[in-house]
Amino acid sequence: MPMINFNRLKAQLKATMRSESANAIVEFGIAAPVFVALALGATDFARVFAESIVMTSAANTGAFFGALNNRTTGDYTGMADMALEDAGEIEGVTATASRFCDCPSAPGVQVSCLETTCDNGFGVPRVYVKTTVQKTFSTMGFYPGIPKDTPMDTSGYVRVQ
Repeated sequence: MPMINFNRLKAQLKATMRSESANAIVEFGIAAPVFVALALGATDFARVFAESIVMTSAANTGAFFGALNNRTTGDYTGMADMALEDAGEIEGVTATASRFCDCPSAPGVQVSCLETTCDNGFGVPRVYVKTTVQKTFSTMGFYPGIPKDTPMDTSGYVRVQ
């Protein structure tokens, strides 16, 4: 029966282990930047959606404030301030507010809110308030084919009467 040389077996095992750990380091060096880029992209993707949700809520809050009564329909500063207060956690947000009217006989065509009657006997014009919230979104990294800065805006509309 031949004798087993444990020293030789131990040396071969160590050589094999060294080459396998070197392979793992090289593989990690190649894969790590890919995973970091994916994580950065996913973070930016989540940020843009989270900010758009907050901006939509802010625009709706400003419009709801304007729809409280006839006095607040003309309080454009108050509507914009309410929108900015609701979007407080986001930097670089601007808000504007307005009021407009239309008639049921011509939806979407703005008429003077001071007119007493609409055509075809529809009565007084419908009054709406609108708050628009705007921001320029900046990504944390550079992505080929995607602009670094992207303008975002959203509006909230509420019919007052």
